Amino acid sequence: MPVLVRGAVSVTFFKVARGLALATLAPACLVATTNEPREETADTTPPPLREMAERYATCVSYEDTGMLTVTNRDDNGPEHGPDHIQFETLFDRARGGFRFDFSQVYARFVDPHRAAIWRHSPGLVHTWWSLKHRAPDQELASAIDEFGGISLRTSRNVPMMLFGWAPNPYRELVFQIDGDETVRDAPCVKLSARQEDRLVIMWIGKRDHALRKLFERWHNDGLPLDATVIANLPEEVRNKLAQVPRTPAPFTTELSTEYNPVFDRSVDPSRFEFTPPPSPPSSSP
Repeated sequence: MPVLVRGAVSVTFFKVARGLALATLAPACLVATTNEPREETADTTPPPLREMAERYATCVSYEDTGMLTVTNRDDNGPEHGPDHIQFETLFDRARGGFRFDFSQVYARFVDPHRAAIWRHSPGLVHTWWSLKHRAPDQELASAIDEFGGISLRTSRNVPMMLFGWAPNPYRELVFQIDGDETVRDAPCVKLSARQEDRLVIMWIGKRDHALRKLFERWHNDGLPLDATVIANLPEEVRNKLAQVPRTPAPFTTELSTEYNPVFDRSVDPSRFEFTPPPSPPSSSP
């Protein structure tokens, strides 16, 4: 299961998201290059997941706002958090416009931060992170993958479906239908998947086939934050993380994400612009 450190969850989740992507893509590459015959198996994907994949991969445009909440609970009782991520996604298939930006607010230890990916038309994207500021333009897929860690996968979950790169946010898991529930007045189908001590639940709109809510829970052994991850962080963040308690006590992490999706509504081209706020004055002499 993913190893996280209380108060630094967004940093270590970068390794989790990248690891999941590699784990799910590698087998597909191996199959594509082998000449050995393989037995065809029936598609057991629940219909709501297939309908969701089709809806996102074929929509004319898409926009959403959402909120992710992170909570950590020690096995012996104390709760840490919650931390919150607010995000917005904009997408226009014909124009090639795309924008994803988010802001994260921590319950303690680390100051709020913000990041964005944007472009007006096909081609490279601009990226910005308040902890590292403007970065060189890069490929969209690389930017989405890179931001997957600091945004706790919110930069990946929906965009991967919009561009047809993944049929759902957790393609490595096998889901089953658990019944019907309502999320923010939207009738939904509830699906769940388990993998060892990991639980993932998705709520998909019955009318629009939109992803309405995600929930994920797993258990952590409480190991310290990887030194390589810390070394790649800005000095300001490293200094703050030095204050975070890293006792080996096991704990459970819960992520809950709610989406407010809108399909096929005209998006004003000006909304694909993002202007980074001025950098704060340096405190160093």
